[in-house]
Amino acid sequence: MTENKTKLDPKKVFADLATFVASLKTDTGRIEVFMRDAKMIGDAITAQMQADDHVFKDYLGELPSTASCVDEISLLLPVHFEVFLPIRLPTALAPSFDEQQRTVQLRQPDIDHPFFFGNMLNASCMNLLLKQELQQTIASIGRLKSYDLRYRAHHCRGVPFMHQILAVDRRSNGRRCIRFDFVLAVLFEGPVLPLPPYYDAPINYTWLAYGKIEVGPTRHPADWGVIVPKWQTRSLLDAKRLNGVLLLTHRLLSTQQCQNYAAAGPLKLGLATAVQEIKRLRYKQTPTPVLVILTMQKLVLKDMDDETTNVKQLMSIVRLIQQLYNGHVAPHGEAGQAGNMQHLCSTPEAIY
Repeated sequence: MTENKTKLDPKKVFADLATFVASLKTDTGRIEVFMRDAKMIGDAITAQMQADDHVFKDYLGELPSTASCVDEISLLLPVHFEVFLPIRLPTALAPSFDEQQRTVQLRQPDIDHPFFFGNMLNASCMNLLLKQELQQTIASIGRLKSYDLRYRAHHCRGVPFMHQILAVDRRSNGRRCIRFDFVLAVLFEGPVLPLPPYYDAPINYTWLAYGKIEVGPTRHPADWGVIVPKWQTRSLLDAKRLNGVLLLTHRLLSTQQCQNYAAAGPLKLGLATAVQEIKRLRYKQTPTPVLVILTMQKLVLKDMDDETTNVKQLMSIVRLIQQLYNGHVAPHGEAGQAGNMQHLCSTPEAIY
């Protein structure tokens, strides 16, 4: 059977980026409706968790920032979108940093709490508990106005890594949905719990600890990845450009029938990884085509869930990367060879 894919003209594919960014202004009304509904869903989830006295009942206030609205190949995002869902723990923790692994272990002696295994804050415990409580909460809510709610998690080695709440609008015959895709992370204030000097953090900063999906032979189960999010530096203009990068990448992958990887969750994580690895704040000067290609490369390199792996789609993305490089990046000399674009990057802690 012949695949019904939209023919790609790499020489023209980036020409409409300005239109994508400009459309964020004209789509203001749609974004407001989407964000209003996202907040309604987030509030309902929090209320149900509080009614059931769940452990995470007070930790999901930032859910709307992780939302997206999908309508066939159309994608809406908050201008300042997030892929990490940050929570603040009400207890002081003692950190132990590993410079070589770029990880941290977080201890609290004499504590009895489901987030901990022994006296160590444990990402597996937290993510498994969050999965359980979200499953129960979504099952209890079921329907909310015109939305049918569902929950699933992307797993790595049997442990949830990225959580997804899906709200399908029944009025659209399944075409439109609001989805919340996020990676659980613990937020710390730099002045309160400072990072070691080798992270070269700014003066006023926050940092995140997140459960890494890569586990090597020297990795301890209590290890957390460390990241100082460069999102903190986003001006409105930078935020809109990154938003446009995601919209364009989503549309490219959708028209090439790479639906498994066109979802907002993998896209946001791919872009976050790419931006985080670019030296200092040079992502602001990095050409948009390079950001698109780097994001796609991350989708291929960091395919995070065996349940959704699609080799055929992955190979389509590889071919798409090469087409985009040959059609735009190489003729303009913007980043050298596509395989060598990582010369921009030097941030080891960004390896999720």
